[in-house]
Amino acid sequence: ARREEAEELAREEEEVASSRKAADDEAAARNEREARERAEETAAGERQRAAQVDAVREREAEGRALEQSEEAARVEEEREREGERARRAEEQREEEAQRVKLADAEKLEEKEAEASRRSEEQAQEEVEEQKRRDEEDKARRVAEERVAEARRREEEELEEAEREEREEKAERDKREVGEA
Repeated sequence: ARREEAEELAREEEEVASSRKAADDEAAARNEREARERAEETAAGERQRAAQVDAVREREAEGRALEQSEEAARVEEEREREGERARRAEEQREEEAQRVKLADAEKLEEKEAEASRRSEEQAQEEVEEQKRRDEEDKARRVAEERVAEARRREEEELEEAEREEREEKAERDKREVGEA
């Protein structure tokens, strides 16, 4: 009877040991799985942050390319206007020369006075056009500076908020450690 009890007790201990080992194995497998999941989540977060940084850089590059393209277009437009003004001035000189040949002294005098007046008006128009362009350029520069200033302030506020959040977290952590 004692041997049977001893064998029964040995079997029970073996079952307990076996079930404990199974539980330990399951816990180890669960821990390993959770660690792997955490590593995957961390890697996914890093990939997402990298993708966001790449997207920001790409937008900035596109913005710079657009600005350069607009500037090139503006320069080309200005060159075309200059060419057109030069062509018109040349046509006017040729017309004037033709009129001089055909007109008598009195008509020639009247036409020269008229041409002089037109020339002055054209010169005045060009001065006003230059002033208008200068004002537009100035307004554009002021607007760009305002945008840049607003961006800078926004970045400073964001950095300040992050710094305050870090300090609050550090303070909380310190308090929790003190309470513990």
